[in-house]
Amino acid sequence: MKKIFAILFGVVMLIVLSAPVSANAKQKTINTKIFNDYGEVLDCSFPYYSKWKLSKETLGTDKILFTTSKNDSISIEVMCSYDDEEARIIIEGLSSKKGLKEFKKFLQESLDIPEGYPLILSDIYKFKKDGNGRYLGIFNLGYYYSVIKVLDDDHVLVYTFDSNSDEISKTQKKRVLSYAKNSKLNDVINGMEGDDMSELMPKGKWFDKNSDTMLEFDGDKMSAKWWSGMEAPEEFNVKIIKEYDNFYIVCVDGEYGSNFGMMSRLRIESDGTLTAYEEILDGESHSYKFVPEDRIEAERAVKDFSKDLPKTVYSEEIYAFSLVLCHYNIDNMGSGTYSWEITKNDDGKYTSKLSGMGPSYVILQDSKEVDEAFVKGLNKLLKDEKIYENNGLFFSHDKNDIEYSLYINFESDEYITIKVGSKALDKWPINNEKLIEYAMSVHGV
Repeated sequence: MKKIFAILFGVVMLIVLSAPVSANAKQKTINTKIFNDYGEVLDCSFPYYSKWKLSKETLGTDKILFTTSKNDSISIEVMCSYDDEEARIIIEGLSSKKGLKEFKKFLQESLDIPEGYPLILSDIYKFKKDGNGRYLGIFNLGYYYSVIKVLDDDHVLVYTFDSNSDEISKTQKKRVLSYAKNSKLNDVINGMEGDDMSELMPKGKWFDKNSDTMLEFDGDKMSAKWWSGMEAPEEFNVKIIKEYDNFYIVCVDGEYGSNFGMMSRLRIESDGTLTAYEEILDGESHSYKFVPEDRIEAERAVKDFSKDLPKTVYSEEIYAFSLVLCHYNIDNMGSGTYSWEITKNDDGKYTSKLSGMGPSYVILQDSKEVDEAFVKGLNKLLKDEKIYENNGLFFSHDKNDIEYSLYINFESDEYITIKVGSKALDKWPINNEKLIEYAMSVHGV
């Protein structure tokens, strides 16, 4: 759907009229069930041309794909208005004469046309009655032909032919128009919801073991405090849905669709936890794992995951070196994730890379070729600091939480691995300042 609007808003060409080709159209029909992100099962019927090659792995998804013998692409996409603003706009616009008038005005105002270019809405968009009291939207750019149909009050079909050439034949356009018009949504199965699932709804306060985020559940209400000190929690209406064999807590009628703004919908795990992921794209990624209030102390307790590895390294030749420090502050640079890597190339030369990434910006990136003497000096520093005596050390409250890490591989196949999690920084046995100072001696940042 977003692709259609994107092309519409940025279009700068008139329709290319295509020449007809003769074809003996042989229609087939897919009867399939689509599992969408909102937990519904949509029982659908889609006509298609028998010579189009079906991408079988897309069956059951909300976007079924075909290709022609000329590698043109055909897609059948079903969008849900629950979590797609564009789907809501289209359903309202194509559902009545009054709505269509407003929809046309919206589309015309949205066209991004260079000054003096005489393009109007009717050049690229046509509307026809679909026989069910609504309208079909026909989007035609010559090489791109898409028919939009309202399936019901909540679902939209987008049937698209995207050609590799400059034009699509009239025959193919007629097929797409006919197939879209005859596509059907036979049933929407919401049997995944019900009284028997209410027992799965959490109660009381739940805490993310990896951050300060806290959720509180009260029936079909959920409140979220995303950080410590947040004055008023964010409120959500929630319900449980089943998708395949998984159960999810989703937002109902919210502005974020089924998600919770900065956090995805919650998956109910078999171990009694709730998991989700961060929706923010320009920050450091975060995985949520919520546990009930009576479990949080144990979950956040530091545990010893260390392995009994050799504490002595005999080799003097480092093959690969990696130091990663998350949420670390370096004077005059700020706080971020810093990474220092040294690798030995096939020609025997060494490359040192020092990088730093802030919450949504690059602090530094520098790469230098270093000589063998520099690498041997690093090895001596590590031995002098007795770093190797901590080989295998790993303390954290969770195996997946690694805040600081050191990995070294030697030409002798000996190796070093040292890790700590965010709640076990006091167990870190390395003087970071000395290693960063040594790195700066060549990177000069």
